Amino acid sequence: LSQNKQLSSYVVKDLNRDPIFPFQDESFDKVTCVVSVDYLNQPLEIFREISRVLRPGGECIISMSNRCFPTKAFRIWLQTNDLEHIFIVGSFFHYAGGFDP
Repeated sequence: LSQNKQLSSYVVKDLNRDPIFPFQDESFDKVTCVVSVDYLNQPLEIFREISRVLRPGGECIISMSNRCFPTKAFRIWLQTNDLEHIFIVGSFFHYAGGFDP
């Protein structure tokens, strides 16, 4: 990140240790999670934080891979297929609240 000349700033944080984002409410138009949702220890808390920091009408974009590190992924991810992964992530949005369908 430090070598990316397009960035004006960045934050590195271990969300598995502390799922609270260091940003104010309604700070972002978009939030992305790239091929790492299956490694979150507290996914509902993190999705609540995503909802908190998104501006009204903002979007959360989750990308997933059909590969993972089995020692790092949560158990239900390893016991389900790619289609079921979509439902798992959908349940995070649903149960975290604050997201429109």
